[in-house]
Amino acid sequence: MLELLPNELTIECFEYFYIFHLFYSFNGLNDRFNKLIRNIPIHVSFDHVCKSTFDHFCKQLLSNSEIKQQIYSLHLSNKDTCRQIDRFLTLIPLNELLHLQTLTLTQLDRENIVKLKSMLAISTNLFSSELISSPTDEDQIISVLPISNLKTNYQCYHYDHL
Repeated sequence: MLELLPNELTIECFEYFYIFHLFYSFNGLNDRFNKLIRNIPIHVSFDHVCKSTFDHFCKQLLSNSEIKQQIYSLHLSNKDTCRQIDRFLTLIPLNELLHLQTLTLTQLDRENIVKLKSMLAISTNLFSSELISSPTDEDQIISVLPISNLKTNYQCYHYDHL
């Protein structure tokens, strides 16, 4: 039984869960699990995530600021989604994710760039950034990124318009 394991082992087990399943299964179950899942670094990838899962997790972030402080990496995508990047940035500005170190954005569009400009300027913990956009947007994206603040790397990839 998971409830009988010591906290250290339970946290180690939790780190192997897909983050959305972890929160769906254990958040609100009891005080012990609530405290434990708020002590693990969160690596969130919304790539290939359905809208209901995306919305549910965003509600979790909005209702509990502690969870925002646990996010160390974030992957948002506009590919095959309903403008996921814009929706996320409207609900949760990146500058509220104080421990965010790695950011990946797929199929970034011009509207996203406008929002990112102010948010990324004050994201001081960002170590790495990977942006996947159209070739025409690369100059705008580079002007937005605080490249001098990035500790390890910045990569910009292009996708082909069909």
